[in-house]
Amino acid sequence: PYSAGLAGALVALLAAKGVRKFIESRKQFILELDLQHKEFTYRSLTGNRLATLLNPKMLSIEDIVATLDLAAADKRVVALVCRVGPVPGLASAHDLRAAVSRLRAAGKLTIAYSESLYDRANDAYFLATAFERVYLSRSGILALRGPGYDMPFVKGTLEKCGIRARLLQREEYKNFANTLQEEKLSDAHREVSESLLEEIFSVQVAAAADRKGVSKEEMEESYLRGPFTPQAAVGEGLIDGLKYRDEIYADVKEQFPKAKLLYSSKYLLAQKKRPFSKGKHKVAYIEATGNIHDGPAQQDITGARQSIGSDTTCADIRAAIADKSVKAIIFRVDSGGGSYSASDAINRELQRAQKEGKPVIAWMGNVAGSGGYVVSMSADKIVAQPMTLTGSIGVIMGKFMMRETGNILGLTFDRVDIRDHGERGTLLSSLYDYSEEQLEKLNVLTDHVYEEFKTDAATGRKMPKEAMDELAKGRVWSGRQALDNKLVDALGDIHVVMGQLKLVCKWGEKDTVQLVRFPNTSLLARLKKPVSSQDADEKGVVATCTQGFVVRCTNTVVAALFANNPFLQTLCKQVFSSGLAGPAGSMTLTATMPAQGPSL
Repeated sequence: PYSAGLAGALVALLAAKGVRKFIESRKQFILELDLQHKEFTYRSLTGNRLATLLNPKMLSIEDIVATLDLAAADKRVVALVCRVGPVPGLASAHDLRAAVSRLRAAGKLTIAYSESLYDRANDAYFLATAFERVYLSRSGILALRGPGYDMPFVKGTLEKCGIRARLLQREEYKNFANTLQEEKLSDAHREVSESLLEEIFSVQVAAAADRKGVSKEEMEESYLRGPFTPQAAVGEGLIDGLKYRDEIYADVKEQFPKAKLLYSSKYLLAQKKRPFSKGKHKVAYIEATGNIHDGPAQQDITGARQSIGSDTTCADIRAAIADKSVKAIIFRVDSGGGSYSASDAINRELQRAQKEGKPVIAWMGNVAGSGGYVVSMSADKIVAQPMTLTGSIGVIMGKFMMRETGNILGLTFDRVDIRDHGERGTLLSSLYDYSEEQLEKLNVLTDHVYEEFKTDAATGRKMPKEAMDELAKGRVWSGRQALDNKLVDALGDIHVVMGQLKLVCKWGEKDTVQLVRFPNTSLLARLKKPVSSQDADEKGVVATCTQGFVVRCTNTVVAALFANNPFLQTLCKQVFSSGLAGPAGSMTLTATMPAQGPSL
């Protein structure tokens, strides 16, 4: 990964020089941005050119926001033309909307267009409403509608495979377990799902109403009359006209005849500095994205991390603590949780940073629930977006019963015990159901983890334990609900994060901040093996593994073999991804599935 990263950096440097010459020779630009049929990540890709070469469809939310903020201050940029589509994660859509709004406030023309807004139209239209003009083609559909979604329950599917989920949950709102061992929504599951849908719909309708200048009630009625033909969408005032791509570009070029078209990614590549690249106060920026687990983070060949490994993230934090020039930490979290012990280890290191006089601001992405909330809850301030999914303060423990699966495959099992310790010897085995004694023991363990979680969350948020008891129960909250319940401190994007940082650190509003990504080590330092854990921390050398790269390669082969069969593609990718184990990606066959430890 290090040599690949170096190669990517060289490619990026050469490409930047070429684009910079092009930009310097022009006086006006119209930026182009295409969000349709893309894959998204939040982390920046500008320093990882190899990643964009391997996956040209990948876009970075952070890079797009940085591009629009730079363009807002650049007199040469006169307009943005964006082909809109649904962006995975409604918090990311909020980030993009805020950046587009700042660009409009700077006097730049912003245009959103699409051939049709049909799939996830509510989400795509939510982003489009931030633009000055919105167009569809004459053959398009604007499929706005009331919110709702179908939830699969796989109990019956698992039983056909001889698998039975035996999971304990704390408490009734920790509903992931329901999808594995129930056949329909429980009352609590339905309650929280309806609550979140109401939150999402309310925010989206409010944005559309604000753009049109009507009341929320009137706009909600418009949504419920959908889907719309393109002519009806114009008549409702939901879009500004019906135009094809060539007509849109012709209009913009007529308005700005001297301007040249330029991809937004190329514009950013040519910039010599980014927002927060220089400043008076040095602040560590640490990203934690993906499933949380013990051990090193998984990464692909480009060096991009695919998960949150406690070894890796804790080392990042220790490196920031060891760097005397670092005055604070911004901890970017986008995770639905995972291992309790790994989450707790990361939370501990952040608390150590605070004790060393380095305030921590947790910045939540699309999801920061369960274990994602554990690693955020002790921060000096927590910032989310209105539609961030957070909370989920609860626990799941248990196992999957798989003896019947073995029988279906012709496998038989026998057991050896060398100590007489009763039924507890089979507590973790997926071949034996829980006895009453085992369930009693498991309930004790589950209650212990749950109480620890609530107590630590109450301490971190400086609220009475009794109040946290009511907010917990495994319930997922929107960012806006979390703010009302004091689970977070503010709502907004990177600029709000900076405001909270300056407030905690008691810096002036005009004080500038330099964000430095951690680990912040040279290639040479990473290649040189540390002599101790302290040496590794000081040098910012972190442990990772390349399992994600092997999975990606396997998926590429599968996609080629089953190009005409999406179902087989998905099935094979899931099988190979779950079967790949260890840094070498060797295939392993296990006779049993391990029991589920404390998961958040």
